[in-house]
Amino acid sequence: MRFRIKGTSAVGRAFAGRRLRVSLAIAAASLLGLSVTSLAQAAPASAAQAHFVIYNAHSRDCISNGGVSNGVVTQYPCNGSTNQQWYWGGAHGSYQQLKNQTTGQCVGLAGNLANGADLKMGSCSSNDQYYWEVSIPCTGIGECMVPPGWDWLQNQASLRVIQVGCNCDTKSAVLIDENPNATAGPPDQLWDVDYGDQGP
Repeated sequence: MRFRIKGTSAVGRAFAGRRLRVSLAIAAASLLGLSVTSLAQAAPASAAQAHFVIYNAHSRDCISNGGVSNGVVTQYPCNGSTNQQWYWGGAHGSYQQLKNQTTGQCVGLAGNLANGADLKMGSCSSNDQYYWEVSIPCTGIGECMVPPGWDWLQNQASLRVIQVGCNCDTKSAVLIDENPNATAGPPDQLWDVDYGDQGP
């Protein structure tokens, strides 16, 4: 697990470097006599999505789409494949689409808001069921058993979090949408969003 800056979300970390690069580019453009307008027009061609892997505190396996469209979302030993590479898509406030590099599809609840529903890949839409937030457990009052550096991935529609369904480290175990539980500290609900790495 990489060192994390306290109070900085994964989304914030993803764009922090981008802000610095844009500032440096604008300064360089000013020295060269280029207009900010011409720089802005060129930016989309050079802009790249920040990809990351997401691995579980218990199994140390990565979230994977299995390489197929419209399939269930599972955990699988981290291997650097694009099936396990993710990036943030459209946003609803602090919630964002979680998109896969292989298929371009989003992780969602596919119409099922019941506790324990399987996570599935699907065409990205504006439905809240396809939006997730990296949230820090234990922000309320009470006992917290979650170690620092691990986060929840919370769904906007259900307000539940991603969990390994079997509470195990079994390869290809299906991921589900489950009620958050910070007091028990279940490691199957805890994840590390790891930029520029292949996992633990």
